Amino acid sequence: MGKRKRASNGAPGNRKRQAAKDDETEGGDGLDVRKLKNEVIEKGIERMENIQTLLKAMSPESLELGQMRILIHALRESFAALEDHFECAQNAAGVIDSEEALVMTWLVARRNTYLEALSNYVLREDSALSKLALAVLLTCAARWNLFHAAMQGIVEYILTDTDLEEEDSVINHLGGYLREFDDVRLSVLNLVESFCKRYRKGSRNDEERVASRCLRLLDFVKMPKSVDEPVQLLQNKHKFAFREKAENLGGKSSYYKQERKAFGECWLNVLSMKLPDESVDRVLSDLPEEVIPNMPEPIRLSDFLLSAYNRGGISAVVSLESLWILINVHGLDYPLFYEKLYGVLSPDLFLTRDRQKFMTLVPKFLSSGYIPVYLVAAFLKRLLRRALWAPPQGALWCMRVALELIQRHPSVVVLVHNPETRAQRVVVNFSLPTTPAEEQIHGTQLSEDVFDDDTVDPKKSNADRSSLWELEALKHHYCPAVARLYHSFEKDSRSKKAPKDFTLPGIIEDYASISFADLFEAELRRKAKECPLAYAAPQRVLDTSNLVQW
Repeated sequence: MGKRKRASNGAPGNRKRQAAKDDETEGGDGLDVRKLKNEVIEKGIERMENIQTLLKAMSPESLELGQMRILIHALRESFAALEDHFECAQNAAGVIDSEEALVMTWLVARRNTYLEALSNYVLREDSALSKLALAVLLTCAARWNLFHAAMQGIVEYILTDTDLEEEDSVINHLGGYLREFDDVRLSVLNLVESFCKRYRKGSRNDEERVASRCLRLLDFVKMPKSVDEPVQLLQNKHKFAFREKAENLGGKSSYYKQERKAFGECWLNVLSMKLPDESVDRVLSDLPEEVIPNMPEPIRLSDFLLSAYNRGGISAVVSLESLWILINVHGLDYPLFYEKLYGVLSPDLFLTRDRQKFMTLVPKFLSSGYIPVYLVAAFLKRLLRRALWAPPQGALWCMRVALELIQRHPSVVVLVHNPETRAQRVVVNFSLPTTPAEEQIHGTQLSEDVFDDDTVDPKKSNADRSSLWELEALKHHYCPAVARLYHSFEKDSRSKKAPKDFTLPGIIEDYASISFADLFEAELRRKAKECPLAYAAPQRVLDTSNLVQW
């Protein structure tokens, strides 16, 4: 038997290859796209009328995605073949003769028409067509240095269109380029900044929605951490060795400095708009790590942070972290910071959504050794007063932070064991004397605490004249873990060792993440040394008074 012959032209494999070849050359209405494109590439401006023919073929709405892809790439390659003529039109406008100037003007107009058509296709509901048009649009804009003109319509559409959803394909497609390419990122940041400036001068309709769209675009912006990171430009996808070498054409500052400046101005203009309530808390959470380190002048955020604090609630809690960074790193002069922090320590702190993050930050805020004594005393009193009403895990955190303050500031140890105000420590004992006779039996006279817990000014709280009698109540707390932590205060204040030699019970950051379930499981695993079987010690083997009389 002879060898089997290959499939003829009618075989399935050849039919697919032939169909692909036909699709590559046919762009609708039987138009030979490849032939028109090749003529422009080979003969240049002699066959520039082919560009007009291809542009007309892009207009019908009935074209399929495959045909549209062929036309878009054909026009891109045709204009790329005539790039030298565009450069002549830009660099020698006053030298070339009038006839050639008319030709160049005609080519520039056709090029702008092509970019406008691509922008319209980017905004189509067809996700595949939108992605293709955006890729070609950005590539052409990068090659021709027309980012601003090409992207302005798309950015304004994203920011203003009422029917666009937050997760629309246009936003996600553009977001991919924002993450990867520095020139796209720089252009979009400048466009968003200029739009916000113009918008604030206008009617400002739907301001919250527009601000939310701006923040959605900014979510995709990932700034370089240092000048040594390589810069990637969409123009020819050219990578420079170092960011400091990628200087703008004709400019003295590097791409790194330009991006930081554009990033900072964009954020400042967006934050000057009215933000939705749910966006404020998200922005405040992103500022410390994503925004402040990448801004050239982050102190300009202080007005927004103070207004966020005045909103109260969780916004006030989260805004303190950014204020702390501005004070300690960037030299913000804000003497009222500790008063703001003191006011945030309210009874409902342990019920907020972001309490764990705030509870992690408070020890950092109070870590300075230069805090005045009256301020340390005020925070001690407020923390332990909150421990009385907080859930067990909150009480443990308050006591652990108070213990840290006592070790860091030995001068306030006297408040733990203050003989002059000793009577105050019995006031909230769980076995309180309620009658004068019982007070006489206990050998003490109850007095009123001079500490004012209602004031928001630590200076007026009189904490330095009080004592930490709350510890006596916490000693009898219903949660065994809280009662055991009391002994750390007792040992620290009464032992002869210096506070620096005292070993603190556990890492303070761990106390911020303790839950009630953790406490419950820890108590179940704990081995008890003694297990009482009666609430009172028996006096005889058999107590006849408790026997049932038959």
